Amino acid sequence: MELKYVENDLRWDQLLARQPGATLFHTISWLRFQEAHFDHRLIPLVACHNGVEVGLFPLFVTRRWLIRVAGSPRGIDTLHLGPLVADELLADLLDAYEQWARANRIGFSTIAFTREIDLSSAESRGFTCERHRFSVVDLTGGEKEAYRRLGSDCRRRIRQADNRGVKIIEGDFSEHYDRYLKLSSMVFARSNLKTQMTRSILAGMIDTLRRDGRLLAIRAEVDGKVAGMWIGGHYGKTMVALDIVSDRAFIDCSVNNRMSWHAIQWCCHHGLEAFDFGGSRIPSLRRFKASFGATEYFYHNIKRAHGPLARAAVRLAYQLQSGLRTWLFRRSQKGHVQMNPPSSSAKD
Repeated sequence: MELKYVENDLRWDQLLARQPGATLFHTISWLRFQEAHFDHRLIPLVACHNGVEVGLFPLFVTRRWLIRVAGSPRGIDTLHLGPLVADELLADLLDAYEQWARANRIGFSTIAFTREIDLSSAESRGFTCERHRFSVVDLTGGEKEAYRRLGSDCRRRIRQADNRGVKIIEGDFSEHYDRYLKLSSMVFARSNLKTQMTRSILAGMIDTLRRDGRLLAIRAEVDGKVAGMWIGGHYGKTMVALDIVSDRAFIDCSVNNRMSWHAIQWCCHHGLEAFDFGGSRIPSLRRFKASFGATEYFYHNIKRAHGPLARAAVRLAYQLQSGLRTWLFRRSQKGHVQMNPPSSSAKD
């Protein structure tokens, strides 16, 4: 097997249409959006086996200190990406990637697949492996079945939102970008973190999805004031919940529940079959997503440092990150920071 550069963006999406595991994140528009707003270069690769094109492998390459880093994905609001190739070809693909990484002087690689993989193929080639959750609501039964699967508390919150006059509006909310960014900052600040979202990124994400006809944008208003906003993108039969923000001043209005349910209704009315809630690492968000009848699935993220210099840099970075996380956790405990599902970002 060998990996070849795909020179033409149109060719990429033509190849992508033949891949059963393709996601919104694999589309060339989304990949170019990521490349345009972050300090990494997109390397779109096609996997060829015995001269036949058998899969796609989108990579982003950047430099961290003295190390060239290859990631699939990198950026914002992309949970997983990884190569699209049949399971039986995974070992061959990893061998081909190792050759490509050496030829391109890659020091560190991280690849988040869209599914669980055969770990023996990765571990025998020096990769360390992580297993993460994501939550998906099955919509094949239609809206009535989706509603039947809602938890009792979720149904109560949706009724509560309606009773308190929450108004759901689809479409353009560009005049509210400043408020979106303010709410996003508030969400992350409660965990002593800084949001990656900027006006440029927000506008770029929405414009990219709108141009492709894949955007669903929702805002919730209470008494004429924007209480929350939700962004999703669909590809094939799946809607992906990309980001959600809400104002804690309206916590009793359950706007996140109401926006999420409206998005699920929209999917049912438009023939979509799955609603991807995204990651489920944070317990409070996991409960929130489970209340909509979401089923948890798993995906693997594999990582490898190529060479002694990269391994030393990774160890140092890990020690620094561990120390920072410990400090932030202790600081949040002292400040009694709490995670509240109705006002948290949908991205895990």
